[in-house]
Amino acid sequence: MRKSLDKLAKLANSKPFKKGFTLTELLVVVLVIGVLAAIALPSYTKSVKKSRVSDALNNLNIVSLKQQDYMLNNEKYAETFKDLNVPIAGLTSTEGNTATVGSFNYTLSDACISAVSNRSGENYTLVKNVETQATGCINGEDSTICSMFSDLVATDAVGCDYVAPGGDGGGSGITQDGKDCGSCTKTCWDGSTISGTCNTNTGICDYTGVSCPPEEQGECKNGDTKTENNCVYACSGNTWQYSQPAPGYTGYDSATNSCYKNVCPEGTVQKNTVDGVHYCRTYTMGKWVPEDWTQAC
Repeated sequence: MRKSLDKLAKLANSKPFKKGFTLTELLVVVLVIGVLAAIALPSYTKSVKKSRVSDALNNLNIVSLKQQDYMLNNEKYAETFKDLNVPIAGLTSTEGNTATVGSFNYTLSDACISAVSNRSGENYTLVKNVETQATGCINGEDSTICSMFSDLVATDAVGCDYVAPGGDGGGSGITQDGKDCGSCTKTCWDGSTISGTCNTNTGICDYTGVSCPPEEQGECKNGDTKTENNCVYACSGNTWQYSQPAPGYTGYDSATNSCYKNVCPEGTVQKNTVDGVHYCRTYTMGKWVPEDWTQAC
């Protein structure tokens, strides 16, 4: 009995045993964390890339709408971001038709706008056509970004030529006619042309200081019509030109710049005899010529 009590006393006074993690258990935990990180990191990186591209596409849409408004009011596309007054936070103009917002460099070129990623290892170009609203993508150093967006068409279907990022001597951006500027000419509303100068570094035509004449010059505005002197006239080249007879009228007299209505068939001849003399008159261009019996025949 005594011995049993002594054993119980020793157990009560002894400290509990504490067991720690073994090296193998720690390695397993580190390995699991590494596997989870390897699985999650690509997904996170892809999500970040898609977010940046979505922001760039949104900015392209904003610039495109501004270019449409500018064309409606000025009969030409803006050549600088300053002219557009684009409401994009953080937009910094650099060379007139170029600007930088975050990870992208934007370029204006007539009806085309490009956004080139300036991040190391993620170089690619987004291109938007203002007239068709088509948007395209071309991979540069990053060969996966374009495939992330199913609605981005091939760049050759956008209608905007371009220089691929990292190609053609390392240049980037869009060009007007292939790798150079081509003729650098524009056709104006009145058929006349204006000429720009080619920037061989970017392949973009510069039309600074030249512009088409305003449509308000001349007698009228192209496309307008009016009815006058029984005729319909259309405005062409800022002058009124005869178009066709007004409804109910059949012919046009260039001498009087007016239209007439035939009552009798054209060329009808009437004859009359007075005191043995024969007189004739002919129905032409809506009237008798001569009007009275004065021409002997």
